[in-house]
Amino acid sequence: MNTKISIIGAGYVGTSLGVLISSKYNVTLYDLDKHKVDLINKKQSHLEEQDINDWLTKKKLSISATTNPKEALKGAHLYIICTPTNFDSKTNSFNTESVTESIKKILKINKKAKILIKSTIPIGYTQQIIKKTKHKAIAFSPEFLREGSSLQDNLYPARIIISDNHMGLANLFAKIMQNLILVKKPEIIFMAPSEAETVKLFSNTYLAMRVSFFNELDNFALSRDLNPKNLIDGISSDPRIGKQYNNPSFGFGGYCLPKDLKQLNSNFGDIPHSLIASIDKSNKARAEFIASDILAKKVKKIGFYRLAMKKGSDNFRASSVLMLMKAILKRSNKCQIFLFEPSISKTPLKNVILIHDFNEFQKKSELIICNREDKKISKKKMYTRDIYNRDL
Repeated sequence: MNTKISIIGAGYVGTSLGVLISSKYNVTLYDLDKHKVDLINKKQSHLEEQDINDWLTKKKLSISATTNPKEALKGAHLYIICTPTNFDSKTNSFNTESVTESIKKILKINKKAKILIKSTIPIGYTQQIIKKTKHKAIAFSPEFLREGSSLQDNLYPARIIISDNHMGLANLFAKIMQNLILVKKPEIIFMAPSEAETVKLFSNTYLAMRVSFFNELDNFALSRDLNPKNLIDGISSDPRIGKQYNNPSFGFGGYCLPKDLKQLNSNFGDIPHSLIASIDKSNKARAEFIASDILAKKVKKIGFYRLAMKKGSDNFRASSVLMLMKAILKRSNKCQIFLFEPSISKTPLKNVILIHDFNEFQKKSELIICNREDKKISKKKMYTRDIYNRDL
């Protein structure tokens, strides 16, 4: 098809969406990072996700990337904004500067642009930017992607939510996605922009709460000498509860859950929200509890295996592994801490020794801490709370 779609931002969301859409449409990715752009133009992925790499190398895709805004934005039928919106603790809100600047750049080149925001934004942002720019063709569609399986999540979405403030734009995006995804009858839900923004924040907050629930169950089981697997199997067999997001871990982290939880807490303001306000405290308490359990083993040389919390992910942002490492360092200065993380060149913390050779790392470590089990690690040395050998 000759339809050109410009995607602004080549992170997890933008790259995954770009790869999928380019299987049937012309896609131009715009990003400031020349390294990412060069890799995509060589049909290589900058993400540690096998499916995206396979599609880039094996499928016939109409995808290109550029650092030139004019080249990327000129003549597109649809613009999809996927830029990062980190939480700013000073303003107690997402930093939406990259989204706002992207919209300004687009409108400078195309006054009639249809703009879809995929970046996570504060509740009310879509209507605010429409009012500010006086441009009606701006809509919001939240993404629900998991690190390491973003392409599969795009191919098999549980639902597609699009704001209904500009139905021409909403129907255009819905039609494009229906032409790409592998779900026969996808549930497409149209709602007000503020409702779509709210759904994103509450969805991720629920997942963070569920992770914390089963981690607290695991705390209880460890403290009372109970088998946590028996407890979780017994509880999760109830179909009302289900078996996803029930595998104990060192805590939640990553791109979305921590920042979306903070934004929702901020949006609540004076509205009672004691349950949601407690989730972050529970996550921090989990790290302290696991740190105590590790130190109780009286080992002097502790190794941490990888910072990413999921297999097939290269994301260290708000890593629960890093949070646990800090908790151990705070409690004890008698332990020697090693880290095996081949994707970084500098140690992330003072007093942590970075090792790139796995055999050397395993030999030096008396106990190896890993959020998710890995066959490479000796069972005798491994410490994990992973019960089901899966991410969630």
